Amino acid sequence: LATLLVAAACTGTVQPGLPLVLLVIEGAPGATSAVLAYAVTPPGPATPRDLRALGSGTLTPGIDGPVVDHDWLDRDEVGFLGRSTLVLLVAEHAGAEDARAARLFGYDTTGFSVEAPSALEPVARLTFDLVVDGAFVPAVPPLVQAPRFGACLRALSVSGDGRFVAALDDRTACGETTTAGEGVLLLVDTEAGPLGTLVWSTVADPVRPVAPIVDQATGRLEFLRGTRLRSLSLLDLDDETESQPLAIGTFDPVLALGRHGDDRLVVVADRLHRIDPTGAVTSVSTRPNAIGLVDTGASLPVVVRTPTQLVLHVTPGDDDEAAFARAYTDGATDVTDRLTYLVRPGAIDTLDLLLYDRTAMDPIQAVLTPYPLPEVTAPRAITWFRPRLDAP
Repeated sequence: LATLLVAAACTGTVQPGLPLVLLVIEGAPGATSAVLAYAVTPPGPATPRDLRALGSGTLTPGIDGPVVDHDWLDRDEVGFLGRSTLVLLVAEHAGAEDARAARLFGYDTTGFSVEAPSALEPVARLTFDLVVDGAFVPAVPPLVQAPRFGACLRALSVSGDGRFVAALDDRTACGETTTAGEGVLLLVDTEAGPLGTLVWSTVADPVRPVAPIVDQATGRLEFLRGTRLRSLSLLDLDDETESQPLAIGTFDPVLALGRHGDDRLVVVADRLHRIDPTGAVTSVSTRPNAIGLVDTGASLPVVVRTPTQLVLHVTPGDDDEAAFARAYTDGATDVTDRLTYLVRPGAIDTLDLLLYDRTAMDPIQAVLTPYPLPEVTAPRAITWFRPRLDAP
């Protein structure tokens, strides 16, 4: 144990004393969410990593409903240059079509101070309605098809500059039954018109109801098409042109889509499929019933969540996975420091991917450190950013 503690104190590439801020989106289904902040102080030569609550209450008091998804502008920038703006999707998933609503909220993190934490500053251009009383609000040009009445938005992904927002309309989240679990992707230009403009949609050709990915480095929207033969489709955000899709086989049903560096990962049943940028697919076995993939870096293990377990693959091609019997609501990885943060009711656990060794007796447990947080009772998601050095 002493050896492990010394090793853990030496991990990380961030200068000691410069904290990371974790944001936990808290709230039971249907209830208005709170965004709670925690500071993570890197370890020193003889001190362990510390995690402490910042202030009390939510950092986003303007939110008026449940947060169902989130993303960041410049999400992958290194160090203090990235994650300047948090974008939240707040949605009411009602059974009645005319009771459904969805709204974007943008928040600026650049002025946040760990020493004097306060509410995040709203970003006006990224705060507007998408659905009101079941009706889609952004303008719809003649050649673009709007979603039918009662849009049920449950996932989003944004471009690096915040101009484009891709949202998934998944009626099953509101209790409807759809043909083959189909979903509709909606691409909104936030700079066109006072309430945004719908510039592209898949209303005429529904997609798999899996959260889309905007690759902010390439400016492409990535999503899954097909009822039996699956393909990873790529849409250029600037001109709304779809390039040749990457065929990836007869995956049915798709349980999760995630990133692993430049590769994409798809989990179907008990198989983990890796798709490289050329479209080549390799597959290994994994635990069944995945509910999510935690994004990690290209050189880091693959992290899979199931309803009852945390599953790790050393690489996407590793067939000898390890599992730990603990359920997590969500996870997020600080690739710079090689740490994954996992949230569950009552705690945040850190998973040190740098020290992970599948040959050890209990490899996952050995690199997990729990931080009890009794105020976290119904966590929905976890994410992070680095506060600016010049913040007040």
